[in-house]
Amino acid sequence: MNIKFIGTGTMGSTKRANTSILIDNKILLDCGMGTVKQLESYGIKTKDIKYLVITHFHADHFFDIPNFLIGRRVRK
Repeated sequence: MNIKFIGTGTMGSTKRANTSILIDNKILLDCGMGTVKQLESYGIKTKDIKYLVITHFHADHFFDIPNFLIGRRVRK
């Protein structure tokens, strides 16, 4: 099992993406603000992620979902 901590910051953090963990490059656990930008910096395409799991509905765990979905549609 390969686990990458994509974001470990809190809401309002300017230097780190919000909560997000990638498991085996296929399962994204939470999608806080800045997650998509961090994924791109690691060379990971959102379209390659098969599952998105949101643990709970605090903004720092789901705020980047629109960017995630746009990335899946727009990027090749």
